[in-house]
Amino acid sequence: IKVRFSITGAVKEPGVYQGYTSQRVSDAIKMAGGVLPGGSTRRILFSGGPHDIWVDLDLAEFTGDIKSDPCLYAGYTIYVPQKFSHRIQIIGEVNNPREIELHSPDNLNLLIALAGGYRNWADSNNIQIIRNGNVFNAQSETIQPGDIIKVNPLSDIPVFQTVLIFGAVANPGKFQAAGIPTLGELLEKAGGFVSKA
Repeated sequence: IKVRFSITGAVKEPGVYQGYTSQRVSDAIKMAGGVLPGGSTRRILFSGGPHDIWVDLDLAEFTGDIKSDPCLYAGYTIYVPQKFSHRIQIIGEVNNPREIELHSPDNLNLLIALAGGYRNWADSNNIQIIRNGNVFNAQSETIQPGDIIKVNPLSDIPVFQTVLIFGAVANPGKFQAAGIPTLGELLEKAGGFVSKA
């Protein structure tokens, strides 16, 4: 079914658009040119019905939670606000190191998932929180806004068992090469080629 809806806030081209009920909020935002660099991907307001719906595109993309990216409805408005002020950074051995908006139900495992999950050589038992110049064990600390979460590498992977892949691939970085017979399989581990490769 074809529907009309509006998009406002931190998108490249706010306005009124047409789509289908089979499409989702993320599809609508792509029609509007995508979220601006300062825009939120986790606190998008989808309103116009009996109750407001909060859309979390990060949850939908990285955890497969499709309820966080609902289908379109006629007459609804999508509002993309500026990024929430409470943010953390995830660095080190994750597939998508980046800044993430922090919300109260977030825990360490969810935040790692929102950073693309662990790389093959990540040590999931050696995660640190860097806060105001001090370093803490992440498993024993409550995560706070402004924290830097650092995922350290395993210490027992010999150098000759790792391969560095960089350039036009989805997830550049170091990959464990032991027992992997082909270049194609290594490139799959790096997420494959990007569209402009």
